[in-house]
Amino acid sequence: MGGRVFMVGLASLVLVLLSAIVGFTQEPQSWQKEWEKVVAAAEKEGQVNIAGPPGDAFRDALATAFNKAYPKMKVELLGGSGHDKVARILRERQAGIYNWDIYISGPTSALSAFKPVAGFDPFKPTLILPEVRNDGHWIGGHDAGWADVASQRT
Repeated sequence: MGGRVFMVGLASLVLVLLSAIVGFTQEPQSWQKEWEKVVAAAEKEGQVNIAGPPGDAFRDALATAFNKAYPKMKVELLGGSGHDKVARILRERQAGIYNWDIYISGPTSALSAFKPVAGFDPFKPTLILPEVRNDGHWIGGHDAGWADVASQRT
């Protein structure tokens, strides 16, 4: 992320990225309806699959915070090194399997492995909640600090 560190609560991060699961477009005046639609669809699916850092501490913190806010959804975490996760996810994608809703990692594996194969959806259009869309709530504004020099905000 361009050398900058962004601090976001884990539950908030997952909820923001969760909106990408249902693939919608948002109209500014209907954010609440869209959010309710996303939450309902996610609760119906029942699980959020995340590829992220290794370790029980991360798994426990993420699952506990998320499940407290959204008890109808389970969090499944594939923890591991970027190299190991990339290899697995790319094999799955080649087989037509799309298991992962969210990928949390540093920029190296993401930009070198997933970006060339269009492995990410644009991030900014998935933001729903006004407090998350508010540019002033991001360090340097939403468009600052991205490692994606093509400005795709992935």
